[in-house]
Amino acid sequence: MSTTSRAALRKQLGENIGDFYEQTAPTTSGAGDGTTIVDTGLIHEVDGGDDGAFEGWYGMVTESGHSAVGEIRRVKTYTASTGTLLFESTGFSAQVTTAHTYELHRINPLLKHRAINQAIEQTYPFLHLPVIDESLVIDNVLTGADMETAGQTEWTQVNVDALADESTIVFHGSLSAKLTWASGSENQLQQSPSNTFDTVTNKTAKFWCWVFTQAASEGRIKIGFGSSNLTSEDHTGADEWQLLKIEGAVDDDTTAVTAVLAAGTNGTDVYFDAARLSLGPMYRYTIPTTIRQLLYVYQQGDELNEVGSFKPLDYRNNRVQEMRRLRLVGMAPLSTVTTDAGTTEVAGDQEQLLLAYAEFRLWRLLALQAGERDRGRYQEDANTALALYMSWVPDKRSEPMGAQRRDTGIYHTEHDGSGYYLVLDQPRG
Repeated sequence: MSTTSRAALRKQLGENIGDFYEQTAPTTSGAGDGTTIVDTGLIHEVDGGDDGAFEGWYGMVTESGHSAVGEIRRVKTYTASTGTLLFESTGFSAQVTTAHTYELHRINPLLKHRAINQAIEQTYPFLHLPVIDESLVIDNVLTGADMETAGQTEWTQVNVDALADESTIVFHGSLSAKLTWASGSENQLQQSPSNTFDTVTNKTAKFWCWVFTQAASEGRIKIGFGSSNLTSEDHTGADEWQLLKIEGAVDDDTTAVTAVLAAGTNGTDVYFDAARLSLGPMYRYTIPTTIRQLLYVYQQGDELNEVGSFKPLDYRNNRVQEMRRLRLVGMAPLSTVTTDAGTTEVAGDQEQLLLAYAEFRLWRLLALQAGERDRGRYQEDANTALALYMSWVPDKRSEPMGAQRRDTGIYHTEHDGSGYYLVLDQPRG
């Protein structure tokens, strides 16, 4: 997806309203204390030959790597004969020399940045980011089960000699967990989900995980029930991903159920990915915060294929199946930008639409700060920008994403003060 940086958006917004002066570099190094920029090239700008022409403007250092990059200071005086800009207060935190680029703005760039981010947030859903998430697995109670968290911090390390985040040998997503034994007992990653055990006793715990290793009898999974354990068959060492499974009854006296990933004792690397632990049916799932509006829900069609076998969870494929991965398709606002190098997901027509609304927000911000004499002018400019934005919406908006038919009895979504939820309505055993 094409993106545009905040620096580029600020430049285009400034050019749209006639307020952007980008200088390649000063012609002479400024004061060592950062209080001046000296640039005789300013004389060629509009009114640049007049003393005081840039008084009240804002200078911004844009040179990447400069210790003062991003700093903004207001011009106190301008001397045309020498091209000297003297800044108010303490000036920049470092000297601005002939090697450093800068910009000049009539309107404080901070307001432009605020207007850009307000536009990013408020043009949703006309401008939106399509989102696909595959982190939810039906009935899974583990966190970090896909091994996507750096350091695997949701898992407790037991006798671990070497744990690494693997980005090449991966079953699903972008990372797997690699355990390498060096000495002593087998290496383990353990997790005991929080549960009210009077609701799961006398039910069946099921634990699955994909395992990869090149040596037989080195990779396995276990379920711990406090005083007893169940162990899966070992990975065969066939240099491939294999789905290991184990299940057992949760007894009345069980106080904890622990999922265990175990690597053997010959020093072979063992990789784990896409784990899941079920303690019975779950009906309510927190939708990831990356999705603002959920549109489609798909369910993994083949338990051995977690990449391309998804089918719509609807009236045609309405049997919810435990331990299957869900693919959620939705949309979210574009990414806000907090640095000049930061980007948001627009280009072309969508960038023009975003900037039209950013101009509206900028004039509104200025109107709110202005005195009575100038407020009406800023509000008139805001109205003009808003009218342009609305006229462009039909042709320049993001491609609309259709809403899925939500069949009663399959699923629905809920909101509360804490989050956004997917609720599976279909009863299960």
